[in-house]
Amino acid sequence: MMKFDLKLLKKDIKNMYLPLICIVVYIIAGNLFAGKICPLRMICGLPCPGCGITRAFLLVLQGKFYEATIMHPFWIAVVLIVVLHLAFRYLGGNLRQSKKIVRALRICLIAILILCIAYYIYRMIYWFPNREPMVYDENNMIYMFKNIFR
Repeated sequence: MMKFDLKLLKKDIKNMYLPLICIVVYIIAGNLFAGKICPLRMICGLPCPGCGITRAFLLVLQGKFYEATIMHPFWIAVVLIVVLHLAFRYLGGNLRQSKKIVRALRICLIAILILCIAYYIYRMIYWFPNREPMVYDENNMIYMFKNIFR
């Protein structure tokens, strides 16, 4: 029987609360001052491979799974990775030491990253620059600096 590792969870929270607070502050500040949280979009106006995933999660929270999948289908992979990670981290016990499981998870993660990049290339070819979320954002730093020096 698997046992929940509460000590490990408390240790993780203690070690990660400051980085998590920084991430939350970054997200709030990015939305308030720039209207976006993607550093690539802020700097050069181009969408990144993850563009649309935050909006996909917001759509999932509203129960709009089809729309979320259209916005970015890899939200499903992110949920699976997080659930598997949490299960192995806090319920896994001896499974955490299994090299075969760790190797299989790494291979899956690498495959998902490769597929995500391939999907990004597809969206840049067929969706950019006029279909959300693959749009060019003129409110970026490079565009603003270029206009200042003209």
